[in-house]
Amino acid sequence: MNVQISEKALQAVRHISEQKGVGISEVLDQAVEVYRRAVLLEETGRSFQALKEDPEAWREELEERALWENTLNDGLEHE
Repeated sequence: MNVQISEKALQAVRHISEQKGVGISEVLDQAVEVYRRAVLLEETGRSFQALKEDPEAWREELEERALWENTLNDGLEHE
């Protein structure tokens, strides 16, 4: 598959590739992974905020957390 990027982006990718001593495709793979993680964190943050803004859903969340805390504190030692 061919992808077109701007000349400015290509120059930046080439520069990073030369600095790090890795191929252009590796630089792009890592950049996409960083971006993917940033998008995931943004989506998670929005979802968490929406949860907190819904009083009923937030109450249920806190109740569920309390149940998990009880389960985790069951007195059994970790092996």
